[in-house]
Amino acid sequence: MELSLDHPLYGIQARAIGRTCHTDDILYQLRDHPIAEFAVVHLTFRGRPESDPQWPSVILYRDLEHWVTQRMLRDSAGYEIDQSNQAA
Repeated sequence: MELSLDHPLYGIQARAIGRTCHTDDILYQLRDHPIAEFAVVHLTFRGRPESDPQWPSVILYRDLEHWVTQRMLRDSAGYEIDQSNQAA
């Protein structure tokens, strides 16, 4: 809904499979993308296509292992720190 014609994911079939609990980032599994199987997209929730194709922002991951090592582990560590700080 937010993708402009020039967005890197425009026309790519995607299925939401996860969401961070502390940001608006959604993990999508992509179908038939030439270089990536997964993407993390930071949605804008405007409900219409963005005029700037850099939004919603997207980071592509070639496979699940790439996403886990480059994103999930870092996000998990940040979440744990946030939870520790809130408990203190």
